[in-house]
Amino acid sequence: MGGVYVETGGDVAPLDSLSALTERDIQTESGRKITLLNSPSLLRRIVKEFEGSSSDRIRLIAYNPINPSGKPDPWEMSNLELLQKGQKEIREMVEKDGKMVFRLLYPIKLQPKCIKCHGDWKKTNRKVVGGLSVVVDKTPYDRSYGELVKKLSMGYLGLWFFGVIGLLLFDVSGAKLLKKIEYTSIHDKLTGLRNRGAIERRLHDELKLAERYNKPFSILLLDIDHFKQVNDQYGHHIGDETLRIVGNLLRQHIRETDISGRYGGEEFLILAPNTDLESSIILAQRILQGFHNSKVPLDDKTATISVTASIGISSLSEKVNSADELLKTADKALYKAKNQGRDCYRM
Repeated sequence: MGGVYVETGGDVAPLDSLSALTERDIQTESGRKITLLNSPSLLRRIVKEFEGSSSDRIRLIAYNPINPSGKPDPWEMSNLELLQKGQKEIREMVEKDGKMVFRLLYPIKLQPKCIKCHGDWKKTNRKVVGGLSVVVDKTPYDRSYGELVKKLSMGYLGLWFFGVIGLLLFDVSGAKLLKKIEYTSIHDKLTGLRNRGAIERRLHDELKLAERYNKPFSILLLDIDHFKQVNDQYGHHIGDETLRIVGNLLRQHIRETDISGRYGGEEFLILAPNTDLESSIILAQRILQGFHNSKVPLDDKTATISVTASIGISSLSEKVNSADELLKTADKALYKAKNQGRDCYRM
C-alpha cells in the first residue's frame, strides 16, 4: 500500500477508506500520532494549493470510487472505455463550461496492492479501474503566452509528484508550447492521425459543408482484421507497430482532400468530402490494395506478417443525413464485411 505517514491534527485525520489497514494509525515512541495518507488524498491536498490561483484541475477518478469526488464526468466515463480497450492515453481540446480546455486522461490499472481497500474492483474483471484526469484552461494562455510555462508547471506539479513527468517540454517558448498542446490534443500519439474527438468534430464540419453546398459526402469505417490475434501471438509492441504502419498507409493512399483519424482501438475513420458512393468504392479498393502491399516486421526484422482490413462505406443521402446515421450505416456495412470473409468492403 503506497502512501505517506503524516502527523494527525489540524486538517489531517485518519482516512475512513483505509480503516481495513491494521497499520493505518501509528503512535511513535515519543508519543506522536501519525496516520497513513494514500496517493489520492495526497494528490487532493497538492491540487488544493493551486485552486485559488488557477482553474486547472488534476484528480483521480474510478468506476466505483470510495470518495464521491472521484466519480467520472461524462467525458471521463466515455474515455475510460477507450482506455479499457487498450488506448494508452486520451488527449483532447474540448469545450467545457463555455471555454476551451485541454483534457488529458491516463489509465490506472488494477494492482494487487489495491485489492485490500478495493476488493470490489476485482469482481468487475476490468484491467483499467480508473484514471488520472487533468483539465487545463486554455483561456489564460491565449491572453498571455509569457505566463504559459509558469501556469503549466504549477498545474502539473501533482503529476510530477506521482511519477508522471515529461508531459510537456518546459524549455520551449510559450507560443511553441501552445502549438504543441493544440497539436497533441487532436492527434493520436501512436499513429499521428487525428484522434477520435478531432475526427468526429471534423465529420460534423464536413457534413455541414456538404449539406450547405449540396455536395456528395462519404465516410469509410476501417477495422484491422484479426488484430487481437496479432497482439496475442506477437505481443503488443508488434500490435503498436501495426497501428503505426496502418497510419502511414492511410496517409499514403487517401487523397489530399480526404481526412483520416484513429476512431478507437484498431478502428479508423476516413472522411471523403465531395465523394459519392462510386468514388468511395474506388478509394476503399485503393486502401485495401495498400494493405496487400504492406508488411509488418517482427522483432528480428527478417520475418514479417501481413495484415488485412475490412471497410464499411456510407454515403450522404435523403435517409442517411446525419453524422450518427452515417456512422451507424458504415458500422453495419463493416459488420457485413467482417461476416462475409474480411479483407473486403461493403456498403
